[in-house]
Amino acid sequence: MIDTHCHIDLYDSPIELADECEKMGIITIGMTNLPSHFELGYEHLRNYKKVRLALGLHPLCADLHRNEFACFLRNVDNTSYIGEIGLDFSKEGIGTKAIQTETFEEILKTLHGKKKILSLHSRKAES
Repeated sequence: MIDTHCHIDLYDSPIELADECEKMGIITIGMTNLPSHFELGYEHLRNYKKVRLALGLHPLCADLHRNEFACFLRNVDNTSYIGEIGLDFSKEGIGTKAIQTETFEEILKTLHGKKKILSLHSRKAES
């Protein structure tokens, strides 16, 4: 079994969940909403064989993007997985459309030429 989108860090006991996935042989890609969350979990999960952590900058956290982008850059070479990134122009996210777009474009420039697996968030932003 493969779980390609699990927010491990949002569970009450993320390490217990990761241990269970590892023991059961479930390949699990842990999405993060912010690079600082990636940094918090990276040292705990870096030696797991089945559980991998993805470096994310969630569009609904756009008010934190400018403060977190340096952290994103600092960690981009620590993982093959990038997510959760993208755009959210729903009622909840439309107010930060410009920041989201700018961040997403910068992420894509940063990743250009790098071999990464991306998990994209897209809500009401398809066009």
